[in-house]
Amino acid sequence: MNRAFWVGVLLMAMATGQAFAAEADRPAFVDDEGVMRRQDDNSEVALFGVNYYVPFSIDYDVLKERGLDHKQAIRDD
Repeated sequence: MNRAFWVGVLLMAMATGQAFAAEADRPAFVDDEGVMRRQDDNSEVALFGVNYYVPFSIDYDVLKERGLDHKQAIRDD
């Protein structure tokens, strides 16, 4: 693809990131049911992306070889 396309993609990504970053100024809390909510209007916080990085991703095969449950390993972590 041409350079202008990639420059456009980069600019859009930067603008989108700044738009989402503006929301971070609103304090939030986790309610009794485990739902993250805004303090000012009690609305549910909806974030973009995944907020968990599997720390053992390089050990995926080792967990599999040992017969361990990957989801349980995440919960234990």
